[in-house]
Amino acid sequence: MLTDDLAQQLHVTVKWDQGSSNADWNRPWRREEDHCAAMPRAQTPELAQKGSMDSKTATFERIVGEIAFQLDRRILSSIFPDRVRLYGFTVGNIPEKIMQGESDTVNPLTQEQRAAMMERYNEIMSRLKPQNYNPTFHPQFTEHIVNTYGILRERPDASGSEAELYNDLNYLHEVIVSVVPQDKVADCLILLNCLRLLSQADGKPLFIW
Repeated sequence: MLTDDLAQQLHVTVKWDQGSSNADWNRPWRREEDHCAAMPRAQTPELAQKGSMDSKTATFERIVGEIAFQLDRRILSSIFPDRVRLYGFTVGNIPEKIMQGESDTVNPLTQEQRAAMMERYNEIMSRLKPQNYNPTFHPQFTEHIVNTYGILRERPDASGSEAELYNDLNYLHEVIVSVVPQDKVADCLILLNCLRLLSQADGKPLFIW
C-alpha cells in the first residue's frame, strides 16, 4: 500500500477536457464522471476525510490510466513519427491505418513508406511480446484502462518530487497494486513493463509530457 507521505506528494488537480492535449500528444479519453459537476454540500470531519481519501484514490487511478496512455502514444509515435496529431489512431488499428494511407487524398503513403511503417510495427511488437504483451489483447485492454481511470493533465515540475515519482518504476508498481482490481493487476503490470522497456530504449523518462 502507498504511504500517506507519498500519497500527499501525488495529490494534484487532474481535471481535463475532451480535445485538450499535452505537448504534441492527443489525449481524447476521459471518464464519464468527469462530465459531472460536484454538488456543494456541508462537510463533517468524517466526510472531509472521506473526500480526501477519494481524491487521492482518483489521482492514483489516473496515474494507472496515464501508464496505459503513455505506452499507447509511445508505440504510435514510434511508428508514425511524422504525425503530430493522432486522433483516431490506436495501437489496435495500426495495420489498418497503414493500409488506409495509400488512399489518403491529402498525404498518400507510398508503398515504401507503408512497408517501413509495418516493419517498425512488427519490430516493436517483437520486443514487447517477451514482456507477455499480446497484440490481439493488450491494445484493447489499454483503451479500457484509459477509459476507466482517465489520465493526468497537469505537467509536473521537472525538478519536483512528482516528476521523480512518475519516473519511479517501484512507485508506479505500488500505485497499480493499490487501486487496480486483482484480476487486472497482472495485465497493468505488463503495460508498465512494456513502457519501461521502450523508455530504456529511447533514453527518455517513463512519462513524456
